Amino acid sequence: MLIVSDTSPLTALLQIGRADILPLLFSRILIPPAVCVELLREHPSLPAWLETRAPLTIPASLTAA
Repeated sequence: MLIVSDTSPLTALLQIGRADILPLLFSRILIPPAVCVELLREHPSLPAWLETRAPLTIPASLTAA
């Protein structure tokens, strides 16, 4: 199963040293580039299994001011 994560759950798991459970539960874990930047502010490196992918499209409802 593929998941796309935001910063909060990954930060929590990294802080308690349990991010290793994610690849046991999911086949792929993706994050947007902005999440990668946020995580690297607090963590010197990220797990190799964490994939950074930019969205191909952003719905207009999310880009409206």
